[in-house]
Amino acid sequence: MRSLSGSRAWPTAAGAAVLALAAVAQPAAADAAPSPTPPSASGGIVRVSVPDAAAAARLAGLALDRTEASGPGWTDVLLHGPADAARLRGAGLSWTARTPGAAPKAAGTLPSGRTSYRTLADYESEMSALARRHPDRVRRLTLPHRTVEGRRVHGMEIGHRVGARDGRPVFLMVGLHHAREWPSGEMTMEFGYDLLRGDGRDREITRLLDRARVVIVPVVNPDGFDASRSRANEDKRKNCRVVDGEPAPPPLCTRPGSAELGVDVNRNYGFGWGGTGSGDDRTAGDYRGAGPFSEPESRNVRDLVASRQVTTLITNHTYGGTILRPYFSKAEGTTPDEAAYKALSDAMSAQNGYKGMRSGDDYETTGETNDWSYYATRGLGYTFEFGRETFHPDFASLPGEYNGAGPYAGKGRAARSCWRCATPRPATRTR
Repeated sequence: MRSLSGSRAWPTAAGAAVLALAAVAQPAAADAAPSPTPPSASGGIVRVSVPDAAAAARLAGLALDRTEASGPGWTDVLLHGPADAARLRGAGLSWTARTPGAAPKAAGTLPSGRTSYRTLADYESEMSALARRHPDRVRRLTLPHRTVEGRRVHGMEIGHRVGARDGRPVFLMVGLHHAREWPSGEMTMEFGYDLLRGDGRDREITRLLDRARVVIVPVVNPDGFDASRSRANEDKRKNCRVVDGEPAPPPLCTRPGSAELGVDVNRNYGFGWGGTGSGDDRTAGDYRGAGPFSEPESRNVRDLVASRQVTTLITNHTYGGTILRPYFSKAEGTTPDEAAYKALSDAMSAQNGYKGMRSGDDYETTGETNDWSYYATRGLGYTFEFGRETFHPDFASLPGEYNGAGPYAGKGRAARSCWRCATPRPATRTR
């Protein structure tokens, strides 16, 4: 792990520069629950009533597949069948079935021009093609740890003089920790296209790529994503670990008996591992794994951060319409950099209508990416929960998420104006 001695302006300066560029737009929506509909008897996303701390504790103890969407008095849960509904009833909890709203009209186009969700092969081929097309600005990365199915995990580093070892600050954006959250990978990939398309045309993007680097990893969890995207197990959240410590060559992951197995990669990071909001049941949606960093996917992100001057990061997820920052569990207490954390969160929220908050004020978790990265490096990290309806909505909704719609139309790009007051200082450290 590198030293972060020197100016404390680094995380805030480099962070605001790249995070302001990353702030995508989304229409505001109220936190209120939808109109009641008949309870689901078997499966699907339901909104569970949690009116008080006792109800929240009962729900947390059921090891159900909780989503990241919650608000005052409610939490969305994915039921996988009648047994899950019976557990809710047995705990004295009530719920209503979710009926996702109609997809908004497309607001412009995405930077790549894409009109449908990518497959794993699409991500791989596009990253390779961009590196070939822009060898002076794009370097394809191969992360060190193979997945349990034997796959390599890839990403891209984007910047001017991309091969130079010059200690520039790095912004890291990652997607698809959770397999079914397809827009999280799309937003990550589109951000890369946006930077390359704007370089030389947009003064602020050009200046950013000259003074900093951007690293994107669209698919942190390729095994799980492939199982979900191929619809072999569309609702899969976790990776493809079947037996702790053992590889899982195909088709183990997609066999019926393995449907609920796997490790939640976003509960497997080292800081606070094994605490509140992570499960020890291998079938639980938030199963934390056999130990901290037991999974190759979390080790890949750890080693990537440790090998570069990552001053800030965004990890993309769905859904909830929130921008989350530490603390993730209240036992941590407020971070020493809360003022800077909140100021940048507020600036991004003003551009996209999302609710910025400390994650633990929503519900408490441990072993998450941002907690570990902050306390390991003091670089600022945020979780973006895209959308407000479901894990992978109609693709037509994605341009609106990226470009903005309604009162936030175009504001995600307007956030670049914040970059001028947050220009990274010349590098004084080496990578």
